[in-house]
Amino acid sequence: MRANPSTGHKARLAAVQDAAEHTSLGLWDHARNVVRHRWWALGGFVLLATPMAAITLLTTPVFFATTRLLLHEEVEQRVGVAAGNQPALKSGLDPLTQSQLVTSRALVKDVVAALRLWQEPEFSQAVAAATDDAARADRLIDPFLDRLFVTLVPDSQVIAIGVEARDPALAAKAANAVARRYIERDRESRFQAASASAEWLSKRLAEQREQVAASEQALQTYRATQDAMSLLDRQNIVGQKLGDLNSSVTKAKTDRILRETQYQQIQGIKDDPVALESHPLIAANAFVQSLKAQGAELTRQDAQLSERLGPKHPDRIQIAASLESVQARLRAEVGKIVSGIETDYQAAMTQEASLTRALNSQKFEASTLDRKGVEYAALEREAVSARGVYDALLQQTREAALSSGVQKSTARVVDEAEPPAAPVRPRRGQGLAAAALLGLIGAASAVIAREYLRRKVYSAMDLERRLGISVLTLVPSATPPEGNTPGSLSPLPAEAFRRLRATLMLELGAADQPGSVLVVTSAAPGDGKTFVSSHLAVALAAAHQRVVLIDADLRRPRLHTMFDRKRTPGLSDVLLARRGAAEVLRPAATPGLVVVTSGIPTAEASELLSLQSFRSFIESLRSDFDWIVVDSPPVMAVTDAAVLAREASAVLFVTSAERTSLEAVEAALKVLDDAGARVVGAVLNRAPVSKEAFYYSRYYRPEYNTYLTGSDDPSAKAPTNAS
Repeated sequence: MRANPSTGHKARLAAVQDAAEHTSLGLWDHARNVVRHRWWALGGFVLLATPMAAITLLTTPVFFATTRLLLHEEVEQRVGVAAGNQPALKSGLDPLTQSQLVTSRALVKDVVAALRLWQEPEFSQAVAAATDDAARADRLIDPFLDRLFVTLVPDSQVIAIGVEARDPALAAKAANAVARRYIERDRESRFQAASASAEWLSKRLAEQREQVAASEQALQTYRATQDAMSLLDRQNIVGQKLGDLNSSVTKAKTDRILRETQYQQIQGIKDDPVALESHPLIAANAFVQSLKAQGAELTRQDAQLSERLGPKHPDRIQIAASLESVQARLRAEVGKIVSGIETDYQAAMTQEASLTRALNSQKFEASTLDRKGVEYAALEREAVSARGVYDALLQQTREAALSSGVQKSTARVVDEAEPPAAPVRPRRGQGLAAAALLGLIGAASAVIAREYLRRKVYSAMDLERRLGISVLTLVPSATPPEGNTPGSLSPLPAEAFRRLRATLMLELGAADQPGSVLVVTSAAPGDGKTFVSSHLAVALAAAHQRVVLIDADLRRPRLHTMFDRKRTPGLSDVLLARRGAAEVLRPAATPGLVVVTSGIPTAEASELLSLQSFRSFIESLRSDFDWIVVDSPPVMAVTDAAVLAREASAVLFVTSAERTSLEAVEAALKVLDDAGARVVGAVLNRAPVSKEAFYYSRYYRPEYNTYLTGSDDPSAKAPTNAS
């Protein structure tokens, strides 16, 4: 049965990749790791938890007391002024600015001196070199500032003043002292500002008093010299006259323009009687219209008479005389109208010129009065302004005098500090909890580091997760008791090999494939492959299987010592054709088990195992035995195992807990894969299940020791699995 050379390697690579994608372990797996590496976990816990716990328990407690101040804007009402006439004045306060004033060095020095903090034990060392109280206070400013904390309560006008101290009573007393001193300094600064303001106002008031007197004197002098007493009445009369004259001049100018227009029209048609008579001013005259009517009637009558009478007729002569008389009168009347228009035009021009002269004269007089009024108004305004400023200064001086007597602070204490019941640090409950948490982190880190940084096989998970090879069973450590009989098994290892037997029979022991060849090998010497192969053969024989166990380690054979047989004749004799196959088959104490020892050791083992004679020997055994178990040399020591694996149905790989390195196992599996071997699984030998029962509980339970009180062989004893 030859396996595909690439099948096992690809399957193992896929298993390793799948394990890498699912590196997270279950809670139970983590618990087993912690139990397995409990001393590392304890060391990591102590390493990280001890400093934190020591700091928490050994640090001197520090207490924190807080006083809260409310900043309020002071509303001032002007003295002697009605509230409805004068708006209230507010002094704006910036909480951030006020918090900086609380931490001023001058204020802190006053507090230190008032409390005499150099007498407190926690401050006494800082002033050891000072000789007087002033020097001690100066030296304690910075230490006290380091313990003073001022914060702003969000969305409010409240300032929180906190002080740290080892003594809770001192912390509360210091916080209250800072608040009181801040209020006192605020009141003192306001008093000093009010006093300085009152003094300045007094000086300005005296100066303004002199200015008022000078301005009023200048106004009085101007009144006397310029007759300013009746200036206002005169200005009113002149103004009224000026208005009337202005209206009259406008009217006269309009009339003159009208007369001038009529005059110019008449002058243009003066020599044309017909045009004159048709002019609207002449044609509209009633007398002219009457004369025209008479003339028209006489003309009509003359026209009627002319039809039947001659020009010399008396009637026509009379009518002609009457018509001439009417036309003469008409011409005279037109002349009078034209003369009247000329006269009206001349009169309008004269009237306009007269009114214009009167208007100009009145304007000059008004200008003179206005100039005097401007000078008078300026002097009067100056006097009134000086008087107003003087009155305002007088009022402010009185208010400043009243304010300097009583000053209110813009801050008040809303919550005095009280001695705190618990320290702000260290908080031992939280500190110890943090120490425990750090310890757990350290323990977990130590376990993870121990689990993932170690380079040896310690558990089945190492083989399954890291190398992708399944573990068929774990063989606990076994020691040979007195009266050890070769080929016998102790109860607990026997159960392990029964489990291995059942797995192999399911994998390789099919009825239609008799004579399964199973090569047992390991990565390095001392992993226990001979122990596993011999005990597996005994377990298979105990299940009524025909088993032949072959020692194929032709360099350092050990199988003959396990069954107390002679080394020769053996396998090397058959391969060298010195003996026949039947001569090297030696029955063991277990029924159904036959042992083939190694024979004479040789350095040409690889060449012998590669001969056709070895294949023929194996084929000759297939028909007589159900299982052919071959104990091969270590893979990494020589190439014999790779040669044997080519002729095997499967390869069983043996590792030793806490001894075999992961690199060696990985390299050995790579060699077997390259040789085309079918690695059916691995056996973890020397698993310390009694020492670390919890870690190996998924494979073995303590109940096995009480349940498995016997074995297949009543006289079974436990040989060692160190081979």
